[in-house]
Amino acid sequence: MALKTMSVAKLQDLRGKVDAAIAEKVGARRRELEVQLSELSRHDPRGTRETARSRGTRGSVAPKYRNPKDPSQTWAGRGLQPHWVRDALKSGKKLDSFLIAKAR
Repeated sequence: MALKTMSVAKLQDLRGKVDAAIAEKVGARRRELEVQLSELSRHDPRGTRETARSRGTRGSVAPKYRNPKDPSQTWAGRGLQPHWVRDALKSGKKLDSFLIAKAR
């Protein structure tokens, strides 16, 4: 195929056909893999399709700390400290000063 001699319209038409062919092949392969996955899940000894992500997750936790400058900003004390907590601690404040009344 001499792509350099083709007109822009023909090249765009060709690109559309190539994109459609790729999409069809990807869709067909996806359907094949979904069939294989459903067959494998029937043989799962746990009887569930538990994913690695769902195994390690915890439920939500009530907030433990609140930003006094913006009460809508809270933190449960898990994970990375929010910027407002980190900045306050750097300025010399204590974490206990941000405790929510119920948590005290």
